[in-house]
Amino acid sequence: MKKILASILCILMILSTMSFTAFAETPAERSILATASTDELYADQTVDITLNLTGDNLANAEWTLEYNKDYFELTAIDGEATSDTYDGVISDIRYKEDGSVYDNGYSLTTYTFKALAQTTEVTGNFEVTSAEAYTYLESIRGDDVIAGTNSVPVTILLYDYEISVEFDGVKVTDAEMTAQEKSLPYDNDTHTFQVTTIPQATVTYWVNGEQKSEVEIKNEGEYTITYKVESPEIGFAPVEETFTIKVTSPEYVIEVGAEDYVPGYKIVLAYTNTPGVYFNYAGFPMTDVSVSNYTYEGTDYDRIFAFVIDANTGTSDDDFKSCVSHIYDDTDTKVLDGYDADLNFENELTVQDITVGFGVYNVVPEYYQSDLFQKNILKTDITNDKMVRLDDTRDITNKVLYPQN
Repeated sequence: MKKILASILCILMILSTMSFTAFAETPAERSILATASTDELYADQTVDITLNLTGDNLANAEWTLEYNKDYFELTAIDGEATSDTYDGVISDIRYKEDGSVYDNGYSLTTYTFKALAQTTEVTGNFEVTSAEAYTYLESIRGDDVIAGTNSVPVTILLYDYEISVEFDGVKVTDAEMTAQEKSLPYDNDTHTFQVTTIPQATVTYWVNGEQKSEVEIKNEGEYTITYKVESPEIGFAPVEETFTIKVTSPEYVIEVGAEDYVPGYKIVLAYTNTPGVYFNYAGFPMTDVSVSNYTYEGTDYDRIFAFVIDANTGTSDDDFKSCVSHIYDDTDTKVLDGYDADLNFENELTVQDITVGFGVYNVVPEYYQSDLFQKNILKTDITNDKMVRLDDTRDITNKVLYPQN
């Protein structure tokens, strides 16, 4: 009988031990899970990360919350302002002391984080790690009870700069924005290029690699403008784009006289309405003859330049036209200020003027390179028909001999 009782006692002790061990190693399901008040926000806005306890009869909880300190800054715990001294890792604990337990789904605490300014859109995770939750009995026994955890992603968005690219105060066209390029002929005006954006942002310009506070363009050429818009203090990603402005040749037309200006010589004319433009012929300055009544195919132009050249120097109009080039320096340009009989520019009418009038028919080619002679021969076309003939020399002779007429 004693052996039977001893055996029963032994069995009860074994069962008791097995039951105790099973309870310690396989606790009821429990977790400490994070939720976020929003899954995306902008710099300087805040997100609340709340930790919720799941499980029955739990009285103690401890956990670690990890976050990216380059993305978020802790500003408050349960509504109380605090300084972020946690370096991206918060270890925390909550527990009951009055014999009560937490309700299933109880919110243990709420951390408030401010989103920090970024240069690109980023997503940071709030990850609960090393979580444990206990009943009173488990806490007394010192059981190691692991709770389930999770990770909550929150994205920091970037603001829109509302960029507008303007040329001379007018927004460039969609086609120009797509091509990132604008072309215009030289017109002697100063043009402006400007990028407008929100007040919080700043714009920096570089023109052909040189930094500028503002962009002004006038001269012929190609201008590569790099502009950078940024405002890092409020979470704007910097925007850097390139826009090219091409100031092309001024608008002008070239004409080669249909007939010889004088026998064996051609007159070449350049017509333009653009101020600030001058012309050379084969490197020699063309004379400003804007006071003439010359027209190009019936069209009047504000500014006209001319040069008389040996007809044997070209075989076609294109040969002569190819020698014309535009410049922006009037240093060597002579100006014809009127058509009268004073061909030698001595401010009086003498027989010498008649001699000059007839002499244009017999000038050696080298003289045509002289600025003064160009003015002489161009002024000889007193009838303004792009050629010098006997009617011109006759009119000159009459003006000299009969000035009263």
